[in-house]
Amino acid sequence: MPRTITAKQRAFAEARVEGNNALSSYKIAGYGVGACSDRTIVRMAQKLELNPLVVEEMSRLREIHAERHEITIDSLLAELDEARKLAIERRDPGAMVRSTMGKAKITGHDKKVLEIRRAEIGLNIVRAC
Repeated sequence: MPRTITAKQRAFAEARVEGNNALSSYKIAGYGVGACSDRTIVRMAQKLELNPLVVEEMSRLREIHAERHEITIDSLLAELDEARKLAIERRDPGAMVRSTMGKAKITGHDKKVLEIRRAEIGLNIVRAC
């Protein structure tokens, strides 16, 4: 029999998609935390966040949110381009860097890559950090 998402799991997914952190989302969802430390609650919330039903619900909610607000990668990149132009006009290097890094994150170019090459034995190892 297929499992279905519970009301608390759905509430947790909604809170996460709305931008709350794992700790807050766990509490908002109504999970009893009793005398647990924040550290313990975060571990439980992170475990819940990996639950396939919760992952699927968060993905579904993000799609709805993006459609509702007509958010696309192209629209986000265009907004960041506008922000960079404004930062250049105002001579604000910090804002210029932030808009560039925002574009890098969206396009997946923010990952550090460490290349180790061992020409003498023909070994080529690439590790993303």
